[in-house]
Amino acid sequence: MLTPKIVADDLRSRPREPLRVFWVRVPGDRDGFERDLKRLRGQSPVVPWVVRRAVLQNPNSVMSDVSEILNDAREEIEVVRDAAAKVGGVDLVLLGRDDLKLADTSSPILLPDWFPAAPGQTPAVRIRDLNRSARVPLSDPTVALDNLRRILHDVDDALHADEYPPFGAQLLQSTSLDLRSFLDGAAAKLRAPEGGR
Repeated sequence: MLTPKIVADDLRSRPREPLRVFWVRVPGDRDGFERDLKRLRGQSPVVPWVVRRAVLQNPNSVMSDVSEILNDAREEIEVVRDAAAKVGGVDLVLLGRDDLKLADTSSPILLPDWFPAAPGQTPAVRIRDLNRSARVPLSDPTVALDNLRRILHDVDDALHADEYPPFGAQLLQSTSLDLRSFLDGAAAKLRAPEGGR
């Protein structure tokens, strides 16, 4: 699960645009996440915003949804006005209870005249789901490196045709192999008493 620190660090590493919009699914205390992200933003123009109504569910309404959110969040955007003017953009971080319903999408957004970066202009704004695209160092505890190592080891074992002929043969013979089905089958074989070590 993403933490406010991971989000703040990730935002600092991305190229600057007049408006960057990010979605973060927060299953727990979204107000607390918002407070922590505000504390961690420092001099960065980061505006966390708890989503309290259905938005960004229809690709045809992205522009109007983002415009409404900008107007709703105007006071919070004004708080970071100087930082936004200095770096040439604002990061709007939408904190939702559920996953983003749209795939990462882009839409032209008419920035209001009061907006601190590129006011009155219409840049293409991409909505990014940080739960799917956040950059996290492998040393971060969220990565669960031990689990990742175990899973990769299991996959490596399953790919050896001499140890697990049904799976290795299927992989080598099929050009249209469904990877999810293959990995599910490999995991089941590894859990089976006769397939274990």
